[in-house]
Amino acid sequence: MPRTFCSVQMIELRTDGSTYLVGVDSQCHELARKGNAMVEGTGFSVPQIARMEIRNGTPRLVSLEDPEEGARYLPTLRKMFTEEGVLKITEGGMEVPIETIRAEARKAFGLPADAKIIDDF
Repeated sequence: MPRTFCSVQMIELRTDGSTYLVGVDSQCHELARKGNAMVEGTGFSVPQIARMEIRNGTPRLVSLEDPEEGARYLPTLRKMFTEEGVLKITEGGMEVPIETIRAEARKAFGLPADAKIIDDF
């Protein structure tokens, strides 16, 4: 049975009144165990803005915003993030190496660290 494994990296943190705007890059990959190996499925990486509030000392997610796709992607990023945040996203370097996510999946599936990746979903 496939499972989704994700890594989230912070891009920036800002405030808007009592709301925190947490800019993150979420990277997820679908992986499954097959015998003594792993099979990779689909994956994605998307920058997001998480709007958070703290009420009675407890953080609460208010909303999660994704950029629009296609020709609206970059204009949407510029509305969502600061100029520095947009540069972090567009100049690369935000993605977690796939091996980091694979290592987490191998551990979760009880596989050895050198378990092979096969193309047979």
